[in-house]
Amino acid sequence: MNYQPELRFTEKLCQRFHLDVRILKDSLDSPWPFADQSLRRLLDPNINYPKMFQTVSDLCAPNRIYKIRDPFQCSYFLLQLPDMQTPSYLLIGPYRNTFLSPEEFLTQIQAVCAPPSLHIRLQKLYEELPLITDDGPLMAVVYTLGDVLWGGEAHFTI
Repeated sequence: MNYQPELRFTEKLCQRFHLDVRILKDSLDSPWPFADQSLRRLLDPNINYPKMFQTVSDLCAPNRIYKIRDPFQCSYFLLQLPDMQTPSYLLIGPYRNTFLSPEEFLTQIQAVCAPPSLHIRLQKLYEELPLITDDGPLMAVVYTLGDVLWGGEAHFTI
């Protein structure tokens, strides 16, 4: 199935929200671009992104759209693309749903055991993420993409 025009349209819409859109692949010929802006590598220099990809691959079911919120309060949409020779996933995000005061953010990063030497850098990364307090329109975009990719709303779940 050729759905490149639909993916390109979705990517353009998401750009209007200032969101990254990435296709994640487990490929040896190109680096795996993880859209966390290397946040996890900053917290753990030994992070194994290919292992993270394998975890995504193991957990992500076909014909399902996932809305994910990570421990940093970053939100994403994730779905497995159909009819691909190698497993490929569409990742939209990260973005944040709520404004965290500096004190609230400090509490969050202390909860994930971030060293104090990284607090200012992490706060800057977080503040640069798009703030989307109502992600209903974004959900409609992703839902419509699922409708096109899988041939109707009866053929997928969120």
